[in-house]
Amino acid sequence: MTKASFFVSSVSDEVRRFVDRVAAIEEVAAVAVFPDVHLTGALDDEPSCVGTAIATRGLLVPAWLGADLGCGVSGLPLGTTGERARTPRVAKRALEALARAVPIQRRAAPLADVLEASVAERATRAGASPHELGTVGRGNHFVELREARDDGELWLLVHSGSRSFGPRLQERARRDAPGRRGGFGCLEAGSDRGLAYLDDVATAVTWARENRRAIACAALDALGDLLAIHPRLEDAIDTFHDGVHHETHVLGGEPCALFVHRKGAMKLDPGERGLVPGSMGADVAIVRARRHAPSLALGSSAHGAGRALSRTEARRTHDVHALATSMRGVLFDARRARALVDEIPLAYKDLDEVLAAERDLVTVEARLAPLVVHKGTG
Repeated sequence: MTKASFFVSSVSDEVRRFVDRVAAIEEVAAVAVFPDVHLTGALDDEPSCVGTAIATRGLLVPAWLGADLGCGVSGLPLGTTGERARTPRVAKRALEALARAVPIQRRAAPLADVLEASVAERATRAGASPHELGTVGRGNHFVELREARDDGELWLLVHSGSRSFGPRLQERARRDAPGRRGGFGCLEAGSDRGLAYLDDVATAVTWARENRRAIACAALDALGDLLAIHPRLEDAIDTFHDGVHHETHVLGGEPCALFVHRKGAMKLDPGERGLVPGSMGADVAIVRARRHAPSLALGSSAHGAGRALSRTEARRTHDVHALATSMRGVLFDARRARALVDEIPLAYKDLDEVLAAERDLVTVEARLAPLVVHKGTG
């Protein structure tokens, strides 16, 4: 049985070489490649590949997870329509309120009583910064207001991860990984180092989830009176797309206990809902995992549209005018336009094409149109 499965029509030569390199490792049981796939890092080094889920038997490879452990997307329906938020004056006030409530990089004072004491203690001991809890971060992370295209309901969306905590853990793990497989540093999952690493990853995933929750709470407090919202907490969605978990999957007709490494691949159980962002100027799709998705997908799917252009390429080929044109009708902080050019919607793949490529994995239930985007520099 082949180890690699591709839920995408075509991939670049360097992605193909990455997959071949990984699949050649004896302990690798399966590699799933999704339509948002793109390589990060030099192929002759220890790259990670966004849009992949890699399953191993007893082997942990930190490089395959990238840096932002626990990164994910949450969505909350706000129990009101997007009509007020579409009003320019109200949208401007909403953006200003979000910018005040949710810092990009760091809080002047830590949020009090947000985390359970045990979680806060574990995370702080492992290197998390209390001043970063409730901050969105740079790159493609965001806080957004969106309007459902079917019923007009207003949604709050948050995309963020473990901030500097995840990268710090990953740098240490990659440096200290004692083994080598296929040129990648690795750990045996049952070893003391492997167990400690799994605990670190679990802590970072929890920290990232709590960060999204803290951001959402701050945003709701800031927007409540302005938009007359009544959040429907029972219909909230939260998914992550960077981490490693011990799971059981059926391969070759037999259930196998595997360590599934996901980098930019959304973990979804059968019937579970998830969110697939296009870009800050395109729709977000609410999807539901098919109950009989191919087992070789490893319970995963695309985490977003994925980059079509690297950040360097986006800055070389597009400018502030192109960004403004592509964001027409969507409010963002124009003062950050120059720094956000590498997040221009034209730098991302087409969401419809991504969804079509993984129609065997998820069904689309709704689409959310962008109204207000709070985002750091690219």
